[in-house]
Amino acid sequence: MAHLILLLLGAALLFAGLLVIPYLQEALLLPLIDGMARLSQKRGWLGKALSLRQKALALREKKYGKSHYRLAKTLTELGDIYSAKHQHQRAAALYQRALAMLEKKFGETHPETLDLLNRMAGTYCALGRYSEARPLYERAVRILETQFGRHHPKLALGLDHLAGVHQAQGQFAEALPLYKRALEITQAALGYGHEQSQALAEHYALCLQTMASATSPLQRSR
Repeated sequence: MAHLILLLLGAALLFAGLLVIPYLQEALLLPLIDGMARLSQKRGWLGKALSLRQKALALREKKYGKSHYRLAKTLTELGDIYSAKHQHQRAAALYQRALAMLEKKFGETHPETLDLLNRMAGTYCALGRYSEARPLYERAVRILETQFGRHHPKLALGLDHLAGVHQAQGQFAEALPLYKRALEITQAALGYGHEQSQALAEHYALCLQTMASATSPLQRSR
């Protein structure tokens, strides 16, 4: 009930906010819209969340222009909603636009681009566009290695993602060393019993199993 009251109040203030002087929009109206969108998305009201994110984007475009890096966060959040709705083409386009803004502002190898690289790559995987996902994950791995070093668990996750793309394309010779390195990094940093170690061990084992099945005489004869 409290959530419904908040949304109704927010809707009233949203209408009123359109009448106030422009500088108050960012100070008062935009945070309210963002909060309402987060709440709607958390509750599973994706249509409402989408409408609110679109309103926030329109207001920010009016304030900053259509290519300012301050739009990147709203574009990413809008892309997340489309992704949740399984509209991956639309999500990919929004992620691409946001990534271009951050690359222009910070450069292609800046950590600020890391989250969007992973989002875009994951979206391409959902679309079956693995050849487009692979270079994005490769960029992410290079950024992680530079930022955290060669023995960090976050790097291991990046390697795991990259290995998964190779595996999906049947490139087991490329996937297995990546899985193995990711597993060794995680086990050394977090221990064998850690949930990340266990998950990566499963990925490595599954890749071995899939490769064995794909290269078995019975499979080759089909």
